[in-house]
Amino acid sequence: MDCALVLTLLLALVSASYQLTQQERNLCLNVHNKLRSLHQNTSPLVYDVSLETQSQKWADHLAQIGRLSHDMNSGVGENLYWSQSWRSSTKGDSSAKATLAWYEEIKDYSFSSHQSTNGRAVGHFTQLIWKETKSLGCGIKEVRKSGRIETYIVSRYSPRGNSIRRNWGESSSQARIRVYGANVQKRNIGAQTPTLPELEKLTGGSGTGPIPTGGPLPQTTQRPATPPSSCSNARGDDYCNYVLRCGRNYLCNGTHKNYFMQDCYKACTFC
Repeated sequence: MDCALVLTLLLALVSASYQLTQQERNLCLNVHNKLRSLHQNTSPLVYDVSLETQSQKWADHLAQIGRLSHDMNSGVGENLYWSQSWRSSTKGDSSAKATLAWYEEIKDYSFSSHQSTNGRAVGHFTQLIWKETKSLGCGIKEVRKSGRIETYIVSRYSPRGNSIRRNWGESSSQARIRVYGANVQKRNIGAQTPTLPELEKLTGGSGTGPIPTGGPLPQTTQRPATPPSSCSNARGDDYCNYVLRCGRNYLCNGTHKNYFMQDCYKACTFC
């Protein structure tokens, strides 16, 4: 069988049912809450696994169509992010990077007019710190295309932000100033934006924010990075040698390292 087909089928099987690990959920929540804490009267969010399920399905969809597109029928707030690299970063790192990129739109935001100062997008920033938003969930999908890793990230928020309802006799600009003025609060005096390395450390689940809502957390399908008890190939020598001929270094040391540590421990020369 051709190596391209082998890799396509194998990686589709390995990654088809991926869900965020608890550490990745913690990072998504903690980075949001760290950035929200820089602003006056802006409370922390809670993690909602029902929003995670929605976000993951949409991230999978975006990876399939190969472009960013908002879900106009979701009924919740939504931030999207896409990146491309030669190497696959961990999903947690990608989440922190995306959230910081959304937040950095603050550089183009006016807290007096409550709109962009130069026409650049600021809606990701305003949704991220929207005061009336109470919960979020994140989804991440990585796909390999033409030798590169494309990452699609979706964060969904409830109640949704960036939503304006005009009062009777109120102009659009007046309504915007009223609603955004109440929900997009100024930064605390002396607040400093954390660096990406600082944000990437926020993976703890103790004392970092409210408990998850939306039902019990789904079981993750990502295998733990725990080596087997003996130096052997759990799936058999023939299977491992056949599959790994298509890219030993990529399979054994890339995104799906944990799978091959379990299945092809000896063939990947982990022992």
